Amino acid sequence: MKVLRLLFVVVAVSFITTICIRLIPGDPSQLTCAGADKAKCDVVRKDMGLDRPVVAQFGTWAKDFATGDLGKYYRRPEIVSDRVKAGLPVSLSLILYTQVVGLLIAIPLGVMTAYR
Repeated sequence: MKVLRLLFVVVAVSFITTICIRLIPGDPSQLTCAGADKAKCDVVRKDMGLDRPVVAQFGTWAKDFATGDLGKYYRRPEIVSDRVKAGLPVSLSLILYTQVVGLLIAIPLGVMTAYR
């Protein structure tokens, strides 16, 4: 039951975030086609799926996210999942080193506190 509640909360927060982002004036296509004519901006909007209803956009995003497709950067011709994969080894090594240092400090402090 807790897993279903967690899933519901994640979906609800994601959907509310999507709606809040859509309420902001402008849209991501304006970042991509800054200074271009309206026809090019319309093509970019259609390519990004911004011409569709919010519910359809959210459904596409959720499906893509579930399959590991994080989309493209707005300003660079790069795929987000490739950038995440490139930064993952460094992040994981930092996590590992932090955990080791934390345990090396926490265990002796815990033992000293227990003896007092």
